[in-house]
Amino acid sequence: MTARTGGALLVAIVAGCGSQDHSHNAPHAEESGPAHAHEDSDYPAESTTIWTDAAELFMEWDALTVGRESRFVAHVTDLTAPTSFKAMASGTVTVTLSVQGHAPQSQRLEEPAEPGIFVPSLTPGAAGPCKLTVSLTSDTLSETFRVEPCVVHPDEASARQSADTADSTAGQIGFLKDQQWPIAFATAEARVRTFSPSATVNAQIKAVAGLEAKLTASTTGRLILSSPAPTIGSPVAKGDVLARIQPTVSGVGNLGALQADVTAAQAEARAAEATKARLARLVASDAVARRRLEDASAAVEVASARLTAARTRLSSYQASAGGTARATAGAFRITSPIDGTLVEQNVTEGETVSAGALLFSVIDLDRVWVEGRVFEADLARFENAAGAWFTVDGRADVFEIDGDSGRLVTIGHVLDPASRTVPVVYEVANPSRKLRIGQFAELSVATDAPRQSLVVPDTALLQDGNQTVAFVQVGGETFERRVVGVGARSRGMVEIRSGIRAGERVVTVGAYDVKLSSAGGAPAHGHAH
Repeated sequence: MTARTGGALLVAIVAGCGSQDHSHNAPHAEESGPAHAHEDSDYPAESTTIWTDAAELFMEWDALTVGRESRFVAHVTDLTAPTSFKAMASGTVTVTLSVQGHAPQSQRLEEPAEPGIFVPSLTPGAAGPCKLTVSLTSDTLSETFRVEPCVVHPDEASARQSADTADSTAGQIGFLKDQQWPIAFATAEARVRTFSPSATVNAQIKAVAGLEAKLTASTTGRLILSSPAPTIGSPVAKGDVLARIQPTVSGVGNLGALQADVTAAQAEARAAEATKARLARLVASDAVARRRLEDASAAVEVASARLTAARTRLSSYQASAGGTARATAGAFRITSPIDGTLVEQNVTEGETVSAGALLFSVIDLDRVWVEGRVFEADLARFENAAGAWFTVDGRADVFEIDGDSGRLVTIGHVLDPASRTVPVVYEVANPSRKLRIGQFAELSVATDAPRQSLVVPDTALLQDGNQTVAFVQVGGETFERRVVGVGARSRGMVEIRSGIRAGERVVTVGAYDVKLSSAGGAPAHGHAH
């Protein structure tokens, strides 16, 4: 297996038959499909598997020999769906053979013999080194595969002499295209890339401290909503009046007492005015000291204030007892202390509320906190926290936290004695309101400098007893179980320390299905196509 420099193109070529039957004359569970051109199942055969980013070609054919027809059984897999590779159900395939000094030979097929399988054929007319290409076109794919090395043998003896008779199937697992295509199945290439080790903790979206307001009832009374009535989700400006509370009877006394208070206050006010007038005359005749007149003036002001208060209480009682919902005399205003969004409303028009009851919640949602909890044993890993990112339940988006979109607020300094954790808090911008207060999240923090590492998707790994294993695709229908050594994990990827080489492809979806097939070893590649 070799890697083609400069692109995601991987070629695996096996020449000769060995213990595998590449001739396609071997029995197959299904009898449908085109028959092979030759009855000679012992004729040397070749196969190749080539991957691009969009397609996989797994092709088998008899060794190219002058004057002998070779039929190419080409299995074409569409790799564009990242979690479910499928057979190319329609499209064209063209196979072209070129021998230096001779005109190229080609055959074009307008449709597959069965989904994903094309069976073109060529009869070479000259021996020597050659170029063999397979071009495929469909509504979603346009790829050209170059099969190397390519040799046309002058006769059967030469073909047999060149055949590789070594048994290369030891330890391999067979998992046929007939098994791969119907299920969720995918592979990915092991690549060296920039990798940032990270640690992940559970987190929650919270309001920024100081940007959340809980509005409560300042007294017991009947609630009167502002007009237009506030609704959840509506913007609120600092100072906006959301409602008023009209104190109820139980909060201000009974009608008789209130009327008596008004009468008494009126009498007190008249008496104070009379006393002030009498003292004013006496002061004018120097009969009393001016200080007594000043005291009388103060008594008039106090009596007037008591009368006003008594009248207000009586008016509030009458509005409440009479059911005048929009009356506002003596009402207490409920105003927002911040700009934000109304996110909670626990009352309705005309409802009686008790002092201290929560009425509304207003939060500034332009920025929110992502608060995770770090266990005591992991604190050292967070000391050099660099970049961070997070996901929230129910969304596939990955939210990046960088200098433009957010900042680290704090890594706590006091352990929670019960959970043995400290908070790690990031403040992030939330202009599109995708983040909602109370959402659960997974917060990942880069804990070390980026480095170049060989990585694969973490879905490629399985626990098999006490071993971590992956299944490597060594050919179109053959796989190997590898025990792997792993390093750090980050962003759905895991470092590979041993067991897999750069350029090899690992099963990322459907690995357990391959594992179930491992007991049978690698079956013959012969299909009755």
